[in-house]
This record gives sequence, structure tokens and C-alpha cells, in this order.
Amino acid sequence: MMAPHAGTLDLLDVPAALAEERFRTMELCHFHLPTRDTDYLAEFKAAREKAGVELWSFLIDDGDINHPEYGDDDRAWVFCYLDTAASLG
Repeated sequence: MMAPHAGTLDLLDVPAALAEERFRTMELCHFHLPTRDTDYLAEFKAAREKAGVELWSFLIDDGDINHPEYGDDDRAWVFCYLDTAASLG
């Protein structure tokens, strides 16, 4: 789990902060998630829905699925995020 830094916003508070600024959509990268724990993902989804902010995209920004040597491992790693994406809505 990533430790918060002074002056930063907890990810669970981001949807409400976006809604305050009248944003109605957001994008999220895999590395923004401090954990992929089921309860945390449900809590984030609930916070996002409460704020009325749609998750427009969930970027899995790592790996090279076409790499001749590591592609199979990277593809398997990316696929493990499909359940996470579904949980996020």
C-alpha cells in the first residue's frame, strides 16, 4: 500500500473533489490504486457513484503484451486487472 504524502488527496476523496469542480467523468491508472482489495474497490466505487462521477477509463499502464520474450507474462499481468476494472464499474 502506498503511503499518503502531505498535501495530497486520498483517492477515496478524489471523486467528491472532482464533483465540487463540476467534473462528471474521471480516468484512473492502475498505479493510482493503493490496493486491489475487494472492500477498497467497493468503497471507491461507492464514493464515485455518490459524487456522481463516471469512471470513463481505467488505464493499465505497464508491460508490453507484444514483447517476444516477456509478452506472455505481461499479458497475464494485464488480464489480472480485468476483475479490478469490473469492480470499479
